[in-house]
Order: sequence, then C-alpha cells, then structure tokens
Amino acid sequence: MDSVKDLLSDPLKGTKRAQGVLCYLFREVLLWRKVSQFTWNRLLTNYFEKPHNQVKPDKGNLNKVLIADDMNWQAFRKAIDFLNPQKAFLDIKLHWKDGSFSEYRVVIDPTDDEAKPTVNEFNWDDCILFNTAKPPALLMAHLFRYIAKNEGAKTPDIQVWWEKLFDDYTKNPANVVGMSQTEINKNVQGLKRAIIDPRLSWNGFRKGLHLLRPKAEEYTLTLQWTDDPELKRTLPDSVHPIHIADPYFTE
Repeated sequence: MDSVKDLLSDPLKGTKRAQGVLCYLFREVLLWRKVSQFTWNRLLTNYFEKPHNQVKPDKGNLNKVLIADDMNWQAFRKAIDFLNPQKAFLDIKLHWKDGSFSEYRVVIDPTDDEAKPTVNEFNWDDCILFNTAKPPALLMAHLFRYIAKNEGAKTPDIQVWWEKLFDDYTKNPANVVGMSQTEINKNVQGLKRAIIDPRLSWNGFRKGLHLLRPKAEEYTLTLQWTDDPELKRTLPDSVHPIHIADPYFTE
C-alpha cells in the first residue's frame, strides 16, 4: 500500500494486495480489529514506549515496514509487536501425500534472541544433516532444521531420504523447466547451500518446505489479547488461518 491512510481506508485492509503469508496474516488482524487511524496512532505510540524499541526509534521507517505488501520474518515480528497481543503463536501444519500431517508451533516473542531462542525449543543439534553447518543466526534457520530432523526421523535412513529430496526436486518439471542439466545442477547446489544458511529468511524457509513436498501448508496465527476471564468476553483470542495448496503437486 502507498500509505497508512490507503491501508486503513481500504474496506479489506489490503488483504487482497498482500504478497505472502505473513503480510496477509497481519492485514487479516487489522481487518478483524477494524483498526482505524486513531487506533494505529495509539499502537504506534505504545510500540515505541516499550524498552526494547527505544533504541533509535523511527516511526516513519516502522510505518514503511507495516504498509509494505510483502513481509519478511523480522518485519512480521515487528508487526506482531505493534499489534501488542499478550501472546502470539504461529502454527504450521504440513499435509503429506499419504494423508498424514505434521504440526509445528512458533512462539512469537519480539524480545527473544533469534540466534539463541529461549521461548522456542527447536532441538536439531544432534541431526547428522547439519553437523557441518554454521550455527543459526535467525529463527527460521532453527525452525527449518528442526522440521527436517523430525520429518527425516520418520524414514529408515535420514541421509538417504535427504538426498532423495533433491533428486525428486530435479525430476519435478515445475522446478527445472527450460533449464539445461548444468543449470539444474547449479540450482540444486544453490538450494543445498541456501537452506542451511544460518540467516535463513522466511522465503528461504518456504523454499525448504517446498523441497519436503507437502501437498498443502496451513498457517494459523493465534493472538491472545488478555488473560483476564472477564475481558475475554469482549476481547477473545483471535485466530487467523491461511491454507496454501501446492498447485504443482502430483501423486
């Protein structure tokens, strides 16, 4: 969106223009809460009153981050901090071709150290797939390694499973259309490096999930606004889902 005014004056709060999961979820909350310019200004003031946001406060820059039509994970953390829920969770549900599914929960805490998170226990350290990889610097790197470890543990040999993922990736026409064999090989090597990058981005994380080949992904943002039972009657937890099916999936 071009401005905060444009975003808030849109009856759908920009959800139709959102380019990606995270931006859509943020704007879904704006729509659910019917955020006005007055509410936006109040949230903005509250954001910069928090101790962890008082170093080099820049309201103009924050507004640019919040109105952008796409969001990375760091921007989304700021967006959740801006919305100011008491607790926030992002649940990820991966549907597999055999009818099973896997579920993972991310606790969103804007004050938590992404390199060494304490509110999320993504224990992947003993996974042989990443024993030579550099330690993660961002949460998405922790999360992808944790998911890969868990999904690989369901197979007879995790290393064979891992290599087969890349082999299957090269056999999927959607990934290699128009490429020469040299280009395919280069692309795969680039992907192998990218998904173990210690600074794995949200888009990189999604590429890693694409490698795992779920039939569909579900993302559900749950915001707890209060612990007070009385207040919950008028301000219940809000739940914001989005379902993404792989348009190129084949059995």
